[in-house]
Amino acid sequence: MKLTRVERAILANQYRIFEFLDPKQSDSYKWVREVLECGYELEYEQIFQEVYDDDNALTKEECSEVVNIMAMFEALNRSYDTLKDKSGIEKALIDFTGFDGNNESKQMAFARFFCTAGSPRFQGLCKGDGFNSHMETLSRYRPMLVEWKRLKKSYQLTKEQIKQIIAV
Repeated sequence: MKLTRVERAILANQYRIFEFLDPKQSDSYKWVREVLECGYELEYEQIFQEVYDDDNALTKEECSEVVNIMAMFEALNRSYDTLKDKSGIEKALIDFTGFDGNNESKQMAFARFFCTAGSPRFQGLCKGDGFNSHMETLSRYRPMLVEWKRLKKSYQLTKEQIKQIIAV
């Protein structure tokens, strides 16, 4: 990884401020600042290990897909809860199981973000499991999403509509 002299200066100044704002972590911030000021490229990966590279970042479309999937499961669950007759619908099929941590980790991290970043939007889907389904789910979710969109993204689904969505 290469950083320009200006980028290093800007980042080093940020870390100099952090040193004063958080005295308990000042030694760590000082180390990072010195790495940046001196241009010790070998250590850059250590500094930026928690910042996703472009291959792991989600596009706007991928983010929208995750939000739509979560909204669909929220609609499925809310609708199911209001049904008087739930027969013929397996509850497990309308529960949001998350995404595969090995193959859908970007989506899993974004779903987790919604529940850990203080967003109240999908709190009902949070089960404390980190959204790791331990199996690929996008191939199942995508056809369901197509069907839900065909139903105009309704949040008040009938029993038959729920069955249509989970049957695809």
